Amino acid sequence: MQIDVGAHIAELLFDHQTVNVPRLGGFTTEYRRATFDQIQGVMKPPSKEIRFNKNLGVNDGLLVRHIMEHNQLGQQEAQKIVEDYVEQILASLERKEMVVFPKVGRLYRDYKGEYEFLPDNTNFNPSAYGLPAIQFQPIVRSKEELQQAPPMVAAVNNPAEKKEDFSGQIAAWVQKNFPLLISVSVIIIALIIFLLIYDNSLKPESVYKVPDDQVNLKKGERGLPGDNSDTTDITEGNYIEDEEANAEVEEPSMLPNQKMGIIMIGLFGDQNNVSKLVRKLYDAGFEPYLEEQGKYTRVGVQFAYETQSDVDEKLRIVQERFEEDAVVWRK
Repeated sequence: MQIDVGAHIAELLFDHQTVNVPRLGGFTTEYRRATFDQIQGVMKPPSKEIRFNKNLGVNDGLLVRHIMEHNQLGQQEAQKIVEDYVEQILASLERKEMVVFPKVGRLYRDYKGEYEFLPDNTNFNPSAYGLPAIQFQPIVRSKEELQQAPPMVAAVNNPAEKKEDFSGQIAAWVQKNFPLLISVSVIIIALIIFLLIYDNSLKPESVYKVPDDQVNLKKGERGLPGDNSDTTDITEGNYIEDEEANAEVEEPSMLPNQKMGIIMIGLFGDQNNVSKLVRKLYDAGFEPYLEEQGKYTRVGVQFAYETQSDVDEKLRIVQERFEEDAVVWRK
């Protein structure tokens, strides 16, 4: 069976970057973009440039498998065909003859014995295969035609007019989106004012500090400074500020058989909230109890009692007016 091994090499170059010929070398392809030859007036499509490398003579099996698949041959038979083909090429090159690979190029040895390869014009780029070179001629205009060009062409190349046109586009955009710009500006200004006010409210000077000499004192000894302005209740309970309610929590002086109890309202990390709660407890007639727990402050109510019913009644009042989850901490 007569098989053209050179034709198989050409077919493989369309799909593979390198095709090795055992003991001879390898053909490689490299992408080449479209070119313009202004002297000859030719535009060539993208292609793959073919090169020969004598150091790629390793048998990678690609050529043998291609011959097996396209000619229904066994591996040994296809291998033998490739080996005979290579022997013929090497003999021809030894005789200083030029070997032709169809559609690929011509290979020969120079006077120094070095391989020289002349690629063919076949385009092995599949995406541009079959596209011919295009002849073109530049358009030559006379001086009269250039002088009669429309004024708009010259205006495009004028940097001053370009800048003026760009400024006009900006002005038109601002005029079109003016309401949106005003709205965004108002929002930004309001946000800045809010942040300034909020930042001032967080300064340490604005936090009311309960004097140490006013903590855990009897009702007759307390003297909390400050105004009588209303403060926001920080507990979930209901706070009653009438004379009748305050009368319920007024306690007599300590008797010998009385004990001291503490009802815990909560643990707070914000000193401002602690100060507000202490002021409310004072105003309601209770004796506040404060105890530092690291960076937190435990706030409660201390009271005198004789029986367990006194403790239960006091707990009920605190839960109703300040915190429903308040508990008896010490007694």
